[in-house]
Amino acid sequence: VICMMHAADGYIALFPFYYGLGGGEKEHVYQDSKTEANSTIYMIKACREIYAKIGASTSGQLFITGYSQGGHAAMATHKMLESGAFPEVKLTASAPMSGAYDMVGVQSKTMFQKYDQPHYLPYLIISYQYAYHLWPGDIYSLFKAPYNTELKAVFAEPRSKDFGYVNSILPKVPGDMIIDSMVQAFKTDSMMPFTCKLRENCLWNWVPKAPMQMCACYGD
Repeated sequence: VICMMHAADGYIALFPFYYGLGGGEKEHVYQDSKTEANSTIYMIKACREIYAKIGASTSGQLFITGYSQGGHAAMATHKMLESGAFPEVKLTASAPMSGAYDMVGVQSKTMFQKYDQPHYLPYLIISYQYAYHLWPGDIYSLFKAPYNTELKAVFAEPRSKDFGYVNSILPKVPGDMIIDSMVQAFKTDSMMPFTCKLRENCLWNWVPKAPMQMCACYGD
């Protein structure tokens, strides 16, 4: 629907799947800036190869946008394009919306307050365990009962529950589902491996050259 709306306004619209989505053989890694940016840029490059075959042409302008994780992905893509990693892809402007760009600061503090989307935290922890192998043993042991068994069932493959259901079984304060020892370590050890990976995926510490419009919505 989003692509059709943009296409109706005269854009060629691309809707990339992040790694592990769209029937891929891997797990989806949530809030991972490198794979978000790469999946976007590779799709741009691939689609440019077929424009002539389908009789399409563009003005040469490129705009990136996205919402929630898409906002994080849009900013990650903007940052990567301006790093010089893909000099053949020139960005015109971006509009990241409601992304968790400061994952160590603002977003981490939010995890210890009432939050409309508590599924964010287990999805993040489980994703980072898959990507970075940060904790030994069963990742679900980091969650208090009964959330440990409930989340294990929800995140088992194939996944059949949507995030509305996941939110309904979780506490309103996301941090309340995590065992006390991990919470204590997170709050006191700034070099905890999990915190280090969050820091790697923060996107606030750079200055874009191309125009960037940032939008935000309540609860995200």
